[in-house]
Amino acid sequence: MKQLNNGLTALETRYAGYRFRSRIEARWAVFFTRLGLDWQYEPQGFKVGSEQLPYLPDFYLPVQGLYVEVKPAFADQVDPEGVRRWEAFAGEVVTTWTSERAAIFCGRIPDPDKVTESGPPWSGKWYDDGIYITGDCNYSWCACPTGQHFDIQFEARGGRILCGCKRVYDDRYHGGDDQRILNAYAAARSARFEHGERG
Repeated sequence: MKQLNNGLTALETRYAGYRFRSRIEARWAVFFTRLGLDWQYEPQGFKVGSEQLPYLPDFYLPVQGLYVEVKPAFADQVDPEGVRRWEAFAGEVVTTWTSERAAIFCGRIPDPDKVTESGPPWSGKWYDDGIYITGDCNYSWCACPTGQHFDIQFEARGGRILCGCKRVYDDRYHGGDDQRILNAYAAARSARFEHGERG
């Protein structure tokens, strides 16, 4: 178990045949599963930055080409070294890789009752509850205009998802309140792993 700077220790959790390092990682796995997304847990490590520090992303979503790091809220204060390594990795991904992306998911799974078409509310504080990519914030899960594909986009702008479906050229289109996304948030928040439930 990993001790965080706030004095708390992350609770290892078993789900879908994996032993996750924290309960929040397991909850995101429930979310991905419920939404029907393919995901891999800790599939590959990397050496990052000029110091060649070891870094192991928590998830890889192959269809989205998305590496995901999961951290508690205020991750830069609670786990500054973890955030530093993610930033080094995400910086390399955005500047040298051709198709993959990297995001950091901080804090709790969003409350589906507070999610709008533009996604969950954002506090305005970096590394608080929310999804962040290199140099940008306020990302959230959304559906494409046809409802056939899911991805993270700024302010849940589902029209930006590069899925091959008919495009919506109006950038005001948002898909953050798709019922399947809300259901996946609810399932992830309510999963009771200690009783052997599967989410």
